Amino acid sequence: MSGPTKFVFDTNAALVGIKAATSIEEASVDLSGSLPFVSVIVRMELLAKPALSPDELAKIHAFLGSVTVVPLTEEIEEAAIVIRRDVKLKLPDAIVAATALKLGAVLLTNDSEFTKKPISGLTVQSLI
Repeated sequence: MSGPTKFVFDTNAALVGIKAATSIEEASVDLSGSLPFVSVIVRMELLAKPALSPDELAKIHAFLGSVTVVPLTEEIEEAAIVIRRDVKLKLPDAIVAATALKLGAVLLTNDSEFTKKPISGLTVQSLI
């Protein structure tokens, strides 16, 4: 018996979800019964965006409150190094991909780099 599907949001997919809603449950992909995650790198990229308005910041915090933030572990770090070296993705993207791989999760992204440069064992799905 399989458990709930795990999803890891890339930064651009998280932004789509944030613009569409204030929580993951209202996003444009049916994630009911799933386990949503973001890498700590996605959290950092969202919160480091310059000139965030108080409303934007509140929406980001609401979104982050509806997902599990995954820290950068040594296992994820090592997988990201291999992905960066072998697939030649940008390091933040390699960290997000490694997070999804290590969780056995589907990566939600609108970044075409993930389809141009497929990663063995990684399932990628577009959010929109």
